Amino acid sequence: HGLLTTGRSVAEAFLRMYYLEKACEIQLAAQSAGQVILPSAEVCAHTERQFNEPGWGLKQGELADPDALQLAWQALLRMLERVAPGYRN
Repeated sequence: HGLLTTGRSVAEAFLRMYYLEKACEIQLAAQSAGQVILPSAEVCAHTERQFNEPGWGLKQGELADPDALQLAWQALLRMLERVAPGYRN
């Protein structure tokens, strides 16, 4: 009756939930617009490798963390600090 995610840390679990919820939202929006046209098998395979094979095909300047977990988590903590400075107490 809802989404469930886990992770090795709070950051990982939170971001997995965020991305899963966004994926569901996008899927529903796409389906409501009519017939959904899926990408080719080659594009799907390339995207799957990007998410599941860290370091695969990295070019100079690309992140080694495919989910950008630490980058995103630190940004979220900075936003939280601005909105609710005393949240740690």
